[in-house]
Amino acid sequence: MITLENFQPWLDIPSINHVMETGCRDATTSPKALYIFMQRYVQYGRAFSISVPTLSGTIASSHLFQDPSCAISVHGDRSMDVAAKVLAASTEEFTDPKTGVSHGTLSYALLDKLAEYADLTDAEINQIAQPKSWLLGILRFVKTAYGAESDNLESIIRAIGFHVATETVGDNEFSGMIANPPYVPNALAHKMQPEVAHEPQMAVYGSGQDGLDHIRHLITFAPDYLVPGGVWLLEMMVGQDKVVSHLLERQGNYPDIQIHSDYAGRNRLALAYRV
Repeated sequence: MITLENFQPWLDIPSINHVMETGCRDATTSPKALYIFMQRYVQYGRAFSISVPTLSGTIASSHLFQDPSCAISVHGDRSMDVAAKVLAASTEEFTDPKTGVSHGTLSYALLDKLAEYADLTDAEINQIAQPKSWLLGILRFVKTAYGAESDNLESIIRAIGFHVATETVGDNEFSGMIANPPYVPNALAHKMQPEVAHEPQMAVYGSGQDGLDHIRHLITFAPDYLVPGGVWLLEMMVGQDKVVSHLLERQGNYPDIQIHSDYAGRNRLALAYRV
């Protein structure tokens, strides 16, 4: 099994984590900065997500993967078998298993809300959406790294190796997390605005008497996924800030806990850094 340790001789993991941590901290300085950060992330994710299926198609069209035990050589083509395994590994890049909605659609829905929170105009959004030269360079590199030739085994293996490396490094702890879990107690359903009825109810009403069971779960397990110094941004309901702060403090892994208000001056966001 390939693990992160296999890549240690070639990758400076602490430096990668430091860059990500710095980027996440910068993103929390303002709503606009957070939107810019997520916009860049979505642009990269889109380029990355379509690269694996493209590689799978290249492998499927290859004639290099033959079953030597097959008596009739033209019947021994196993390229589709290899391609199917590669494609199966990329399925999660497209669809969220819980909602059945593509990750791209979920990402753009998040960007919609962040743009609204940052009070950005359409002109500002369009300007931010124009990728900078450094990002275009990264996207070109990813495309090249996944670019294999169907009749060149070395290029196919190199592309698969690049994917394995990115997935393995990606499974490293996160430098930042954003959570907007359901947190409204069921007892308050009759007091909610009429438009809430059109939202998926499982995304609005949290379990438990106070609606905070999902947040309790996240507070308990988030440190397992955050690097030291990693930042976590959590949305909550008005009036829950003291309870959430207490839960974060009691967990013991969040020495720096901050409560931030929305544009209406209501305490709606908790910002915590992992020890």
